[in-house]
Amino acid sequence: MEKVMLKKRFSLAIFITLISSAQALALENGRYNIVSSLSNMNLDVFGAGNDDGADVIQYPDNGGLNQQFDVTMLGDGTYSIRAAHSGKALDVFQWNANDGADLRQWTYTGGTNQRWRINDTGGGLYSITSAFSNKVLDVWEMDRAAGAQIKLYGWWGGPNQRWSFERVGASPKPTPNPNPNPNPNPSAGGGCGNNPTLASGRHSINVDGDHREYILDVPANYDRNKPYRLIFGFHWLGGSAAAVAPGYYGLKDQAQGQAIFVAPDRYNTNGHDDSGWPNTNGRDMRFLRAMLKEIKGGLCIDSKRVFATGWSYGGMMSLAVGREMAGEIRAVAPMSGAMWTPFNDSGKPMAAWIAHGYYDNFVDFNTVGKGARDYYVQHNHCSNQTRPVPPDECVEYQGCDAGAPVVWCQFAGPHGTPGFAGTAIWQFFNRF
Repeated sequence: MEKVMLKKRFSLAIFITLISSAQALALENGRYNIVSSLSNMNLDVFGAGNDDGADVIQYPDNGGLNQQFDVTMLGDGTYSIRAAHSGKALDVFQWNANDGADLRQWTYTGGTNQRWRINDTGGGLYSITSAFSNKVLDVWEMDRAAGAQIKLYGWWGGPNQRWSFERVGASPKPTPNPNPNPNPNPSAGGGCGNNPTLASGRHSINVDGDHREYILDVPANYDRNKPYRLIFGFHWLGGSAAAVAPGYYGLKDQAQGQAIFVAPDRYNTNGHDDSGWPNTNGRDMRFLRAMLKEIKGGLCIDSKRVFATGWSYGGMMSLAVGREMAGEIRAVAPMSGAMWTPFNDSGKPMAAWIAHGYYDNFVDFNTVGKGARDYYVQHNHCSNQTRPVPPDECVEYQGCDAGAPVVWCQFAGPHGTPGFAGTAIWQFFNRF
């Protein structure tokens, strides 16, 4: 009798194990396109980037290796999901357990932020759940546009949280996109998909009868079908576009061909030299809008990823741009600036990375420096609580409006730019 009972228990244990394994391992090892049921677009590593931290978006099917993922069982009911072009794993960026956490690619470590549960939700669709946070892959804000961000969010079962896994080399999709356009927000002038009408170098533009100039830097491997980040770098008092253009505050080295850069020149015409960015009668803002329109018309620009940065007077212009042009500019990164450039406040929140040296005796740290920070904290409805973020000099304010974080970096230095600016600003811009 005892042997019979042991046999039954043993058989039941095997049965339960088999059922559990079948539920946990809903998918076989293999290389797949991972396709959103909301948009029928593929999970995609933006720009086929090979670096740690490359953004993950949705993108029409183009057959690229950056849209193919090696899905591998890890033996604990979870999977690794690695981009075929880079070998890097889907990663919950910075171990963020909150709704809206970024999804990036990163060198595989085996951490729980790189382990995923793939669960069958019926109809050939699956959820992809982080073993770290129990949040699922989510096409952010139900955005059906190419280039929409993929983030993590609590499971609610919407089509933006359900995915199909299509084996590479299997039968093609019923309606593949014959001419994919990766632009998440097509340029108003139709720059995407067309031969470029602008090239690297100095350009002139007429703004309300005034002659203005800017320097443009287009990646050598520019792809007319790929939407690029656009970054404006404003110069300091008495500076020039030519002084900014070689490195764009260290951002050009960080971008590695993943962004288009613009260095505007101050108003210096009709015998008058502003020496900076006083925005007299709104003319500097009109200049910025004119450049933006011209560049969107001539190049493939991601309209949701336009940024501004600058130091000193350039920081002041960046701060003003952030307040006036929310909706046209996604984030700003002013350094050693102040709220001195006039602007018409849009009343909308704006993501901002703000740095200031606490030995600055030219643009005072304690009054105007902190004042600029406090202005953004207030208008983004942040709390007074902060948490440390890399590098060590920086903190991020908590409770800010969605999509409008404020990072404050006070560094041990005079009126200048911090040594970590290029790396930290690029990482901040890459959040969007």
